[in-house]
Amino acid sequence: MSQYETLKKRRDFLSISKAGERIFGKYFLMQKLCDNVEPKKFRVGYVATRKIGNAVNRNKAKRRLRSLVGYYQDQFIKGQDYVMIARKTLIDCDFKELKVDFEGVLRRVRGVGA
Repeated sequence: MSQYETLKKRRDFLSISKAGERIFGKYFLMQKLCDNVEPKKFRVGYVATRKIGNAVNRNKAKRRLRSLVGYYQDQFIKGQDYVMIARKTLIDCDFKELKVDFEGVLRRVRGVGA
């Protein structure tokens, strides 16, 4: 059973962008906001702009981020909203490097280490 929901509404993305905290990774940017109404789940949204490339590359970027969120879903803080914004470098990087970067960002989100 999934511990998270996917953000779909533009207003949710905008509110997280406006008031949320930003955590920078090498391959993506994570924004978080403690604004979820259901404290037993967390919500995640994925963004890949046209700067990433064509539709194939944008979908690949979001697919990679979704895969990582599913794998590490037990390490996210419940009751918070997250937005993952892909950078252009995410497309060409090795998945192992992306995984290491993701783990580092999660540690900073949870406040463990730097």
